[in-house]
Amino acid sequence: MKGLRQGFSLVELLVAVSLTSLLAALAVPSLLEARKQADKAHVQACARELALAQEVHFLDHGRYGALGELDPGMLRPCRTVLVTGGPEGAGYRFTVARREARVTVSPEGIAQAP
Repeated sequence: MKGLRQGFSLVELLVAVSLTSLLAALAVPSLLEARKQADKAHVQACARELALAQEVHFLDHGRYGALGELDPGMLRPCRTVLVTGGPEGAGYRFTVARREARVTVSPEGIAQAP
């Protein structure tokens, strides 16, 4: 009678590694797409908050404000995005960006930036 085998053979180990690699290769693209969608949603939410902060500032002061003049409590969730721009003539224009997601905010509304 043959004794019990201990450990895994090289073939079993290679099969397990290749199956794990295959599953990881299938999962990564969907995770990257989910990350892009999350970035897009976050940028749009911050753009809405920025537009709301501008309107509140306008109601309080009669003019649109620069980014530093806005209520920091309203913009707290937006610390992880890059905001550029400021007051422009009688209005304002800001660009909110995070990774590839980019949105432009103005009094006319929120638009996807190219």
